[in-house]
Parts: sequence; structure tokens; C-alpha cells
Amino acid sequence: MSEPQLRKALNEALEEWVVERFGDRVVHSTRAVGDSPLDLIARFDDSAGHEQLLIGEVISRRPQRTDVDRLASLMDERPAVLGLIVALDPPPPSVLQELYRHGTVQLEPGLQVPRIRWITTRDLARSDIHLLPRERAPRRLELIAA
Repeated sequence: MSEPQLRKALNEALEEWVVERFGDRVVHSTRAVGDSPLDLIARFDDSAGHEQLLIGEVISRRPQRTDVDRLASLMDERPAVLGLIVALDPPPPSVLQELYRHGTVQLEPGLQVPRIRWITTRDLARSDIHLLPRERAPRRLELIAA
């Protein structure tokens, strides 16, 4: 399977998981030529009632340091408090260190979470993951077509 085909299949797996979990809160949009590589944008309220943003990207391989740094840059541009990489396989130890280097964010008193995290397609298939910490419900999710 070619990389574009694999990326499309992974994006579809993410879409199925998001739609199954969040149904009527999901909107679909089309990626314009030259747009950023974002595949998911989720808006949610923090404990103080302020709108926050999570952005996600699908990667059709193991995450690399450049993927983490690119997502961190996109988070700074948006600005998003949380970033998510959906990957075919888990990152190697050196990339995990890069994820941790980007630090954590406090979403509410006593809840400090990694600023960037990763999940694999296996996690999506098991469906035992949460998009946001403590099962906080996103207000709106935007899925961007592959």
C-alpha cells in the first residue's frame, strides 16, 4: 500500500472513531491545497469555562522528531493547548523524549497533562482511549478530509 493510501486509511479510522464517539458534534471539512496537515480540530471548555483547542495530525508511519516539532509549531500558530499525533506505530524512545520536551499543560487544578501525545491505530481499534483527559467532552470536532 502506498503512503497516500495508508494515510487515507488511517484518516478514515480516526474519522470512524471520532464519529462513533461524538456523533452530532462532528463537522466535516475539506482540506484546501496548501493547507496545514491537520486532520482533527477539537474545541472544548476548560474547568474555568474558557474555550481551548486540541489539534491532531495523522502520520502513516512511526512518528519522528520533525513530526513532533511541526505539530508544536502548528499548536503555537493556532494557539492550541493540546496536540495529538495519530500514528501507525508507537514512536521510538528518542521521539518520546521530544514529546516530553514540549512539556505539559494544566487544564484544571490538579490536572497536568502532556501538551503533545500520541495514539496508534491499534488504540483506535481498541477504543479504550479518551480524546481529552478525564473524559472531558469536546464541544465541537472538525474532521478534515484526507
